[in-house]
Amino acid sequence: MKKVFPKIKYASIGELSIAYQVWGEADNVLVYVPGIVSHLEVTLEINGYVKWLENLSKNFRVVIFDKRGQGMSDRDASMPGIEARADDITAVIKAEGIEKFSLFGLSEGAAIALFYAASHPEIVKSVAILGGFPRVTNSKDYLFQNKEQEKFNWIDSWGEGLSGYSLCPHVMPQMKEAMGKFERMTCNPKTLVNMIETNMKIDIRAILSEIKTPTLVCHSRDDKRVPKENGRYIAEHIPDAKYIEYSSGGHLPYFGLEDQLAEDLDFFFRKSSPRNRLQAKESDRLATVLFTDIVESTSKLSEFGDKKWSEILDKHDVIIKEMAEKYSGSYIKSTGDGALLVFDGPVRGITCAVEIKKAIEQLGIEARCGLHLGNIEWRGEDISGMAVNIAARVMDIDKGNNIVVTKNLADVISGSDLKLKKFGQHRLKGIKDDLTLFKVSL
Repeated sequence: MKKVFPKIKYASIGELSIAYQVWGEADNVLVYVPGIVSHLEVTLEINGYVKWLENLSKNFRVVIFDKRGQGMSDRDASMPGIEARADDITAVIKAEGIEKFSLFGLSEGAAIALFYAASHPEIVKSVAILGGFPRVTNSKDYLFQNKEQEKFNWIDSWGEGLSGYSLCPHVMPQMKEAMGKFERMTCNPKTLVNMIETNMKIDIRAILSEIKTPTLVCHSRDDKRVPKENGRYIAEHIPDAKYIEYSSGGHLPYFGLEDQLAEDLDFFFRKSSPRNRLQAKESDRLATVLFTDIVESTSKLSEFGDKKWSEILDKHDVIIKEMAEKYSGSYIKSTGDGALLVFDGPVRGITCAVEIKKAIEQLGIEARCGLHLGNIEWRGEDISGMAVNIAARVMDIDKGNNIVVTKNLADVISGSDLKLKKFGQHRLKGIKDDLTLFKVSL
């Protein structure tokens, strides 16, 4: 008898449609973030994949989707960064009316899942990943990627199934034909190029220590695509993270790990449920903090006079509040000649700063802006924490009318249209180490 699989549904986000499936009917929800390539229907031809999702759906209502640009979701040759792909999660949970859930991220999806968990602790109960990496390429301070895999060229052979020798070599060449079809149906070579170029810039190391959600890091010892040292690094840098290393299984969960991994996820998610752990403080979350300040406000006051200056400030405040709402930010308060705002995404925060600068220039004034990505603490309608202090001091460093951001923030905006220039190393008051700063090219 032919198996009947869950139907394909679509969630809307702006003008895009995100394809997703729901496996199982359990009360506990697990949102599954796939890796760099996915296709909801073609993978159903792989027996291990079906068994893997059937195992997961015994204890969870599993929501799995194709990220924008691939599979059955809207195709686009461009490829946005982590923030936009994290928005795909929001789209599918809204479509299903889900309020709280756990997350599972595979490969590239691990960085997205971790970023989302850090940004939304009030709705993400726990997070688990397999084959994850905090950074894609090697650097002077990160040498855990496989140099041979960095040179592995998927693009020239895309559609032939050769990615299997990197992702699941232990089942090759038997799976070569199936992997070839999977490659062809997932995306075209041009989109793949953009995916890889975007991913090459991923670096979420700075946010790992900010993750407060219970986290399970899983990795296979024989993973050729992403060496096990990457998983160990993530586990070591997330507070209280649990780590499981499998002796074999490769990079994907459905060529030998479909039983054990499903059991381990079930055990971890049940153990880390609110009934068995202290609730993570909902007020403590990863956020982008933006401070603005009018350049040379004292001389401008003298130039315009008290009455005209008061009118300009009123219009200035209206503009900032309107821009905060436009980019889904929260207007926290006026700081006299500027404002404090907070966003759940760095691209939205920087883009808002750009728009604020352009808009208030029409009033005959200029603004400088400082942004930082870090954990904040909500205190009623106000916010506090080291991230707030850093953003304020980053703004103060600039004596011109620039938008200055920290490296923490710069590392997670890959894939956006924003361009940054180095602003140098700076020592900020009260901060132990020098910070690398960037300014936004306008």
